[in-house]
Amino acid sequence: MEETARVETMMKYTSRTRPALVVLESVGDLLGSERVRACGERMEKVMRAGLPDYDWRAQVVDAREHGGAPMARSRAFWVGTRPTEKRHD
Repeated sequence: MEETARVETMMKYTSRTRPALVVLESVGDLLGSERVRACGERMEKVMRAGLPDYDWRAQVVDAREHGGAPMARSRAFWVGTRPTEKRHD
């Protein structure tokens, strides 16, 4: 629940500033483990509600597989991209 409250605060800020890219990172279990996946799903709902027109993608990344880190530390990443607006000049 604490993670969800943090995401709600972040979404309030980002909905006002509307950055081109939003990246959130947390423990890998939020996207994988049955035990804590419900929290990750609640976070995703908050993200999609806060920035509904953004395209959201999520993935778990293990540091050993990307960059050769000597530790097994999987992290969950959510990336939201603002839709591009076509200019009519």
